[in-house]
Amino acid sequence: MFRSIFTILVLFSFSHSVFSLDDAISQRTYEYLKRVNEAIDEENWERAKKDLDTFDRYYQSDQSYERALMQQLYGNFYAIQGKYSEAISKYENALRFKKMPLITGFQVRKNLAQCYFQTSDYEILLGY
Repeated sequence: MFRSIFTILVLFSFSHSVFSLDDAISQRTYEYLKRVNEAIDEENWERAKKDLDTFDRYYQSDQSYERALMQQLYGNFYAIQGKYSEAISKYENALRFKKMPLITGFQVRKNLAQCYFQTSDYEILLGY
């Protein structure tokens, strides 16, 4: 059930425009993120992790929109597998990007809250 919810949210996030007011991603980056998402959908964890790690090496700036999207996708990768602590860390990293589009920010916060709920960390939910 939880896996289905994350899959739907991931697909929803990629079906909307990936552009914010100040930042955008290239078509090449979009295609790469889409490829990783497809590997996650197919539960091909090895390929998804390898692709995420490769992508991670190219975007080191915490203020890169591509890095924020990659961190969100890492969070999805871990959350779908039930690795909520790892997912929490990645979602929090994604939220460091200051110019994230509103809908993306809401999705990341919702996923983060779901992970906190799964780990029974209810007190921290009050801050989100």
